[in-house]
Amino acid sequence: MSFDPQAPARGQGLTVTPTGTLTGPITGGSVQTVIKFGMVALVNEASGLSAAAAGPYGPQVTFHIPIEAPKGKYTGTLTFTDQTNNEIACITMSFFSSSS
Repeated sequence: MSFDPQAPARGQGLTVTPTGTLTGPITGGSVQTVIKFGMVALVNEASGLSAAAAGPYGPQVTFHIPIEAPKGKYTGTLTFTDQTNNEIACITMSFFSSSS
């Protein structure tokens, strides 16, 4: 998994690229992004997934860390579901956000 930028900052976008392998093709679906500071959810949003063939898979998920969020350690999950709402992956992550 990679982060762009490497040092996330409040008020800016962060793109996360998880990598894996699809065992079968998908024709759509969604990813639910939840980012928390402690127990407080700062980001809770869904975005669509594009169709992809079986094999190597590296979808990009972009979200913004609110400018008013405190600096420090964040945790989050990316939950991927296919076109029939079956979960295909759930990724947990943690990162530190600097001041903007």
